Amino acid sequence: MLTDTLNKIMDCPGGATINNLYSPDAKLAEGSIIKSRNDIAKCLKAKLPLVKALNEPDDMKPYQGVFYSVTHAGAKKCGRLDEYKTVGLKVNPDIEHESGVADLMLACKRFWPDKPVFHKWEIRNGKGKIETDFMQDNIFFEFERKTYPSQTIISKIKKYERFNLPKGSKVAFVWCHVKYDVFMRSQTIKELKSTPDWTLHEENDKVLSDIQKSKLPVDKKTEKELKRSRWLIAKNKRYKESLRQFEILIDSVKKMNLCHDYRFIHASDSYILDQKVARDNSGKGCFIK
Repeated sequence: MLTDTLNKIMDCPGGATINNLYSPDAKLAEGSIIKSRNDIAKCLKAKLPLVKALNEPDDMKPYQGVFYSVTHAGAKKCGRLDEYKTVGLKVNPDIEHESGVADLMLACKRFWPDKPVFHKWEIRNGKGKIETDFMQDNIFFEFERKTYPSQTIISKIKKYERFNLPKGSKVAFVWCHVKYDVFMRSQTIKELKSTPDWTLHEENDKVLSDIQKSKLPVDKKTEKELKRSRWLIAKNKRYKESLRQFEILIDSVKKMNLCHDYRFIHASDSYILDQKVARDNSGKGCFIK
């Protein structure tokens, strides 16, 4: 139903891409965006368009690079006209960051559907302000893509330490290395986590290299399988490096004497966000809430 897709977009006040609206229950990542892609096309072609694009199309990222918001007609169709707000157009958006925030918002809404989300929530005191990516149920969420963990500590954690936060509040950092592919869907992440032996993929990569050098003919099915191995190897390399840097962040935080209650989640776990994936200030597994 179109209303399912419209509701998901309404749950992302800053807009959502077709990639964000994927189906977590789909078997393959390639098929996870079919429904959202078709729904967006129908919404745009409606007599009164139900959604609108917030930025110019990106030919390199047709499904990941264009953000959509619900129109007045769309909000009316899904029965949420009282929540409708006009969303301004995006000029040169930070696609990776904003896409990561939208993924996280939708994950939170799946697990805590009755808790409202406040986009770009501000915390103020006499020393200035912090604009969080969003706030839900007294948890301040920050999506961080950094080259080095120290950048998160310097730019965000130390800044939060200068503020008095509401009693009982928490700060949840969802972190990944800047080269980590935030567009990967949960299906690919699960595949990376569950692959016990990469020898076969490495052998396939070598075979593909030899074929390309020799320019020997190969059937399309075999070529597709070989290219997928190369694609997975590249994704896994960046995924593992991001996890390694995340552990460095956790080790650094453990050495700090912090005033507030922080939670740390790797971006690959934000798709399956539950109450067990976070780390607390001491680096131990803990509840988000």
